[in-house]
Amino acid sequence: MEKDSEDASRVAALDAHAHDLADWEEAAHREAAVAAAAKDRAAVIEQQARDRVSAAVLDTTAKVKDAQTLLDAELWEAARSVADAEAVATDATARAAAAEEKAARLEAAAQEATRVVQ
Repeated sequence: MEKDSEDASRVAALDAHAHDLADWEEAAHREAAVAAAAKDRAAVIEQQARDRVSAAVLDTTAKVKDAQTLLDAELWEAARSVADAEAVATDATARAAAAEEKAARLEAAAQEATRVVQ
């Protein structure tokens, strides 16, 4: 009977140990599930951060392109204005030269007329 009592005690101890192991295994599964959920959430947060950064980069790129387009338009307008000013200056120079020639001819004609009258 003493042996039966020892065997029963050992069986009870083994059952208790098996129950503890089952509890630990269940706790390990819960912790693994929590860790997997945290990992999944971290992956979602990382993807959202990448998406925000990508959107910010695309927005900045669009703004830079818009600014470059405006600058190109302003440079083109400035070049056109310079070309127009050069054309006006060339025309004014030609008119001034023609006026000088005409004045020289008129002066010569006036001197000739003065000589004839005298």
